[in-house]
Parts: sequence; structure tokens; C-alpha cells
Amino acid sequence: MRPMEKEIINDQTIQSLRSEIRPEIFAKALGLFVNELDNAGETIPQLFENKDWQTLNRQAHSIKGSAMSFGAEPLRDAAYQVEQQAEGLVHGPGSSTSLQSLSEGVQTLLALMEKTKKHLRVYL
Repeated sequence: MRPMEKEIINDQTIQSLRSEIRPEIFAKALGLFVNELDNAGETIPQLFENKDWQTLNRQAHSIKGSAMSFGAEPLRDAAYQVEQQAEGLVHGPGSSTSLQSLSEGVQTLLALMEKTKKHLRVYL
């Protein structure tokens, strides 16, 4: 299943998280995640353009973990794909990752970041 076919946010995960922590902590954590996505939306294209695969790998890894915490499963999956592809390019010419597939992965990730932010703002 492609990332775009899943629900953008797993509401059950959000509701569970909301019930486990104080409302102000939940709001702050969610706000930090939205800010992380805002910042990453600016830096990821630059990292790709500069061929900074190591930093792109770390950025995708960070997004993957945060997305998992907030039930953003399609975003998590897209971030994982970019993380793996960027890691492949870190290891150089013998990698099976192509720039075209990474470019497509980055575009998918950026689109899902925007959709995820839109859906998460409902909970703020």
C-alpha cells in the first residue's frame, strides 16, 4: 500500500496519547512536531539540492520517530523510505538508490508533511 492510501492521522493513536498526558503537555508536544515539520519543509529541499545525504538521512529519521508518536503512519512510511534511500547514497557509488527515486521519495515526504500538518492543527 502506498503511503497516500492510508489515513493521514490515526485518530486512535492521538486520542490515546491525549488521555495519557496532561492537555498542556500534549498541546506543547504537538506544537513542537508541527514546528519540526515546518522547519523540515524548508531544509529538506536544500539538503537534497546540496546532496547532503547524511543530514537528509538524520532529518528523515527524526520525522519518522515523531510521526510514529502522533499516529501519522503515511508520513512515517515516507520518512522511512527517504531515510533508507539517503543512507544508500551515503555509502556511495555501489548503492542501488538512484537520485530519481530519492527525488520522488522527497516529493512524497514533503506532500505528506503538508497534509499531516493540516490534519494535526485540528488537535491544537
